[in-house]
Amino acid sequence: MNNYKIREIIESDWPAIMRIQNEAYYSTAAESEDVLRSKHLSSPSTCIVCENSAGQVIGYGLAHAYPSHQAPQMGVVIAETITSNNLFIHDLAVEKKSQGQGLAKVLFNYLKCLAIQFNYSSLSLVAIQNADSFWSKMGFEPLTLKSLGPSYDKNASFMLTLV
Repeated sequence: MNNYKIREIIESDWPAIMRIQNEAYYSTAAESEDVLRSKHLSSPSTCIVCENSAGQVIGYGLAHAYPSHQAPQMGVVIAETITSNNLFIHDLAVEKKSQGQGLAKVLFNYLKCLAIQFNYSSLSLVAIQNADSFWSKMGFEPLTLKSLGPSYDKNASFMLTLV
């Protein structure tokens, strides 16, 4: 594996984050930069990028506190500070040309370490685009919620793991 660096998001990362989001998500509409920035603003220490040895951003993860048995709606700006002992992984994506190198697992493991560091007791997410098999390998289990809400398609799966 090449040399990669994971770090918190800085202002100059946003064009790459938006590019990667547009590449990675094909079954759902891309979220606006304002929506993604709101996730970062609500929890900057748990929103990260992965850059290659040339300093180019090739992946990112956005995670923030959210109640463990609820899923925030996609496309909605987080307007208030949310307190929870659960870290919700809103987004984790790797650019197409860097996929298949284990970077998603590296990004997830980094987020899991942050969850431990910041005393979260669980991690949750909504798996889309048939990503539930990947997340199962990372220790997540599907949970049935009354509803994921209208912003998720019928194949989305709410998942949770303990830290």
